[in-house]
Amino acid sequence: MLPQTVSIKAPEMSAVLPSNTVEITTGPGDGVVVECVERDGRLRVHIVSPGYRREWNAQFPRGGFYRLRGDIRRLR
Repeated sequence: MLPQTVSIKAPEMSAVLPSNTVEITTGPGDGVVVECVERDGRLRVHIVSPGYRREWNAQFPRGGFYRLRGDIRRLR
């Protein structure tokens, strides 16, 4: 006998207003550090913090991925 399947959905995201500015910080604090790179004319985002798979994309992948939420800050 197989276990019953369960549908797990991502939580609803609240509406976010677009912004042209990004807060600048000197350290990641308790956040996750990502790196934006252009590959073959397309923007890719990779997580570079320890403990994550660097080869996975952070958005819009065809394979494994991480879904990002939270405040975005530019790290100097």
